[in-house]
Amino acid sequence: MANEQYLIQRRNRRRNKYRFLLGLEQIIYVPLWNLLLIPIVDVFRIMWEWREKMLFTFNLPVILLPVYEYLSFTIVILLLLLLLLLFVVGVAELTARGIEGDLQEAFTLQDIQEGGYPILISKRKVRNTKVKRYVFYSAIPLETWMLRKKNIISSHSIHFIEDISYYKGKGRKIALYVSKGVEPKKQGDIYDGEF
Repeated sequence: MANEQYLIQRRNRRRNKYRFLLGLEQIIYVPLWNLLLIPIVDVFRIMWEWREKMLFTFNLPVILLPVYEYLSFTIVILLLLLLLLLFVVGVAELTARGIEGDLQEAFTLQDIQEGGYPILISKRKVRNTKVKRYVFYSAIPLETWMLRKKNIISSHSIHFIEDISYYKGKGRKIALYVSKGVEPKKQGDIYDGEF
């Protein structure tokens, strides 16, 4: 029982770490997310002005003024950091939720019980192409991923550009290079010698 609890906690720590890194990556590589930072900056500006106005509304003794300034400064900065952290994690959750949910449909219940569901680490578009690279952290072996390749294709409605492989040779990181849509069927060359 204690071992299972430890494994669950370790998996949650890894999930939290990878979610934070995914959120930072998405904010950097998808500039549209940065538009949502404008309200956070406005909230910070309003809180900063409120901090200065509250100084004059309280009749504080002169001795307590430095304490109030220090505490109000600390509270405003901590709230800003909390808002930014929630924003980064929210971006990562919105990015990963659909992809991981579709991927869970591709695996059987036994696969997920043995290795846990895959955690999205990275989602990037390969430059100047329509290819996307997904990197997952997963204890599910590569052979099982290869067996479930058709299920992954049907659940995501994608086609693979490269075979499923380990990412940079790492044992638990799986890389998928995919493109949208179903792969067109290969047809032979048609020649008409009648012309």
